[in-house]
Order: sequence, then structure tokens, then C-alpha cells
Amino acid sequence: PPWQIDYSRSYIRFTAEQAGADFKGEWQQWRADIRFSPTQLGASSVEVVIQVQYVETRDKDRNEALGDRDWFDSEHFPQVVYRALKFTDAADGRFESHGEMVVKGISSPVKLAFTVTQEEETYTLDGQVTLDRLALGIGTGEWLDTEWVGQMVDVNVHIEATVIDRAKLEFE
Repeated sequence: PPWQIDYSRSYIRFTAEQAGADFKGEWQQWRADIRFSPTQLGASSVEVVIQVQYVETRDKDRNEALGDRDWFDSEHFPQVVYRALKFTDAADGRFESHGEMVVKGISSPVKLAFTVTQEEETYTLDGQVTLDRLALGIGTGEWLDTEWVGQMVDVNVHIEATVIDRAKLEFE
């Protein structure tokens, strides 16, 4: 069954490097369709749609620059989409989603490591992935040089949700 996400308690955040120092950002507008059960991996699916123009890095110039053509090109490609239909059990309560991320119209494979826990009616998914921005076509032109902006970006996902129709997920 689909998860009913509490967006006020959920987030997609990232950490990147600029001028030798880390900075943090968060996508402010996104939606997800999560249908995940640890005991029914073959029937599970995830689709996340991020509106790239709504980013917050605590720096107005950087926020605006991320929408530029060399970065996410939000005028022509307003969304980043991640879809996963294959999931594996990585043991000890950890899982991996094997999906495709579409950035600027180009699809690339992305594997997200995550855990899912349950407390009463609430399910919590915590995931992490390190992305190569150059492989995804993010930061082109003069930004291909990693002297000022780092190549790797850490993304952290935190989702809190209930399951629609109060159906229970089975945890071993």
C-alpha cells in the first residue's frame, strides 16, 4: 500500500563543497509515491519528484545559480525524478533501492542505501547516497573544473509516514 508521507517531518538534504568548505542544502518542494514493504520487495516501488527551483542553501546567489543552465537548468528541466522498482535486502535492517535518476532529461542508475523502522503507526525511512555531480551533468561549462565546486555530493533522505488505509507492513 502507498505511504502517507508527513512532509513537515520529512526532508531531502544534501552536502556539497564550494571553495574548499562544505555547505548544506535542502529541496523545499518535492513529492514521493512510496509503496515499500520489507517482506514484499518485489512488489515495492518508489517515485520521487523534486522541483529543482525550490532549493535552500542559505545563500541567495547560490540558490539562484543552481537553477542556471550549467547546473540544473530549471527553466528547461524543472524536475529531477528518481524511480526505483528493484529492492534488495542488505541485512541488519538495511535495504538498497536500485533506480534511475533523471536529471536534465538524462537517466542515470542510482543505488540508494536505506533503513526502515516502525514505531506504532509511523514508518521512518532514512537513506543516504553519494552522487557524482559531473556524471549526472550537474555543473557544466566552467564548473567542470572541481577546484571551486566539489565533484561528489552527499544526499540524505528522511521520510516519516503512515500507511494509507492503516494496512500494516510486515517486519521480520
